[in-house]
Amino acid sequence: MLQNIWASRQKALQDKQQALAAKIEQVQAMAREVGANETTLDLWIGVLQIIQSEWVMAFFMGSAPEGRLAIIKHYAGVGN
Repeated sequence: MLQNIWASRQKALQDKQQALAAKIEQVQAMAREVGANETTLDLWIGVLQIIQSEWVMAFFMGSAPEGRLAIIKHYAGVGN
């Protein structure tokens, strides 16, 4: 019985980690769509800051392209 509980907890943890990884990949793809990528280092650091918070990622993902770029710039410290 304990093994089943442990296996269930491990499965739930693994599922949560996979969902987070997929969300991060989606945020990165959406950031690339508005011009933030590995060649725009200042903006890319902003993307790194965004993925540190589930709430910020959710807000970012629900924003229009202009809003996403503004969020990236805010977290990157560009124009502040």
